[in-house]
Amino acid sequence: MSIKISTTFFLIFGIITTIISFQFIEIMNSSIGAFFKNSLSKRIVDKRPIILWGHPRSLSSAFERAFRQRSREFYVLHEPFCQEFTERKQQLKCNYLNSTIEPLFFSTLNNIFKPYYYKNDQSKPLRVFIKDISTCVIRSSIQSIENIKKMRHTFLIRNPKKSVKSLYKACLETDKIYKKYLNQTKNWFKTISPGLMNLKKHFDLIKNVTNEKIVLVDADDLEREPKKILRKYCEMIGIEFKNDMLEWKVENVQWGTWRGFINNSWLKNAEQSTGFGKIIKKEEKEEQIVYPQSVYDTIIENIPHYEYLYEYRIKI
Repeated sequence: MSIKISTTFFLIFGIITTIISFQFIEIMNSSIGAFFKNSLSKRIVDKRPIILWGHPRSLSSAFERAFRQRSREFYVLHEPFCQEFTERKQQLKCNYLNSTIEPLFFSTLNNIFKPYYYKNDQSKPLRVFIKDISTCVIRSSIQSIENIKKMRHTFLIRNPKKSVKSLYKACLETDKIYKKYLNQTKNWFKTISPGLMNLKKHFDLIKNVTNEKIVLVDADDLEREPKKILRKYCEMIGIEFKNDMLEWKVENVQWGTWRGFINNSWLKNAEQSTGFGKIIKKEEKEEQIVYPQSVYDTIIENIPHYEYLYEYRIKI
């Protein structure tokens, strides 16, 4: 009888031990798998250039200044496509925005994808951050699937009730400063104003080509809650947020070939500001002007594009 009980006991004990062993192995496998998966994900860091696409007067140059505070981590390029676009237009002596000639941007792409290092120290590579305007590339060959996937695309929008008026002011001031050469505020404004329409087209293209969640910031949200918005922006593109991005000094900024030509009328607010909210307040204090009907018509034309993009904005 005792032998039978002992046999039964050891049989049950063996079954229980086997079950526990299998469960332990399964737990260990899943833990080890998770460990290696997490370790691997930490090692696979996205090094693609980050590009912020905006439209004229969307506060994108101020956004750029936030990344300029992180010079040990990022090499910042200011509107490289737009600058090559404009130079090419001047060479051809045509209204490039309305021409059928396609910009190639070979030199710009080479500059974007070449390596950069902090103080030329090759042990300290820098990730590229670009700020540019969608209008300049909407018909170009860089919109190929191959090129699109080589960059991490983000977007910035601003209510046309603010951006369009700001655009007209910038054109008007440019006209006053360079009246000897330009004297064509209406032409400048008409040529540049379809910014939100082109940004929407660009946004849809990027959204359809990539499988990534599109990161889009609304300028009003950025002005109200800069820390929360920038923190979320950084989280979505997989980089660390730093408080240094919230404030900067009043200083001359190297805006590429733009400096000396349109700096006074287009970039002065970004240069003379020390943070996002202060840019808005500075604009609001500017001298009031009487806007022509074309400004209000342009606002109305751009509102549907703005409202469409607004639905995709970062929400906090």
